[in-house]
Amino acid sequence: MISCAERRKGPTKGNGIWEYDLKTKKARKLEVNLMADRPFNPHGIYLIYENGGKYLFVINHISKKQNEIIRFRVLTNSLAEEKAFRDKLVKHPNDIYAANKNEFYFTNDRPFCGSITKYDQGKYSLIAKTLHFPNGIQGLDDTLYLSTSISNKVFQIYKTKSAYKRKKLLKVKGGDNFSVNGKNSLLLTSHPKLVKFLNHAKNPEKKSPSQVFEINTLTGEKKLIFSSEGEDISAVSLAVRYKDFLYLGQVFEGFILKVPVK
Repeated sequence: MISCAERRKGPTKGNGIWEYDLKTKKARKLEVNLMADRPFNPHGIYLIYENGGKYLFVINHISKKQNEIIRFRVLTNSLAEEKAFRDKLVKHPNDIYAANKNEFYFTNDRPFCGSITKYDQGKYSLIAKTLHFPNGIQGLDDTLYLSTSISNKVFQIYKTKSAYKRKKLLKVKGGDNFSVNGKNSLLLTSHPKLVKFLNHAKNPEKKSPSQVFEINTLTGEKKLIFSSEGEDISAVSLAVRYKDFLYLGQVFEGFILKVPVK
């Protein structure tokens, strides 16, 4: 499943949630059924399976000042809104990780006062703050993993008896989104040249380099498995491994790139 939204000024008819079948190589846009009519500009998403059901959490930017998280029930050809989560702590959400239907974590991506918020059984709580543009978030076992695009660090966030603590795992310049790559292994995309990324955001003709790292969560070791100066794809936002290939999504342009795993 792919979150699609126009990030530059342009047509928004492609905005929505798309589905790509890795076997048939076919893509389709899913019908989105909202309980109340409002703009749908999706950002971070997270898919879970629970008690025979399939649920998709979606960060939705209703406007520049109004944001929400929507939990959808995934049906055969559509998404049906079950619940919308709105709170003062849903300030500027970027990415989300859901542990179950009623527990999730999301990043608020401010440059110097970013944060992580936890929602659990109706209660919102701030579990990390004063972060420099927190971006991707992913849970693995009992630990959260966080990328920070400005401070260029990947953190482990873990709970003690009294509070949540964070520990630096490794450095990655311009870290973006995670995907699970097996036990004790994550993939992380990055934008190693921030100025070129910002130029690409304004002008599609200007290329933005990308990297993808494989991270061992036990040792903190990282391995570069994809690198591009932008000649084939710019501003890679997510990498998913399927068999011997990486499938790369991007922030601005409307295609997925398939490349062999190094």
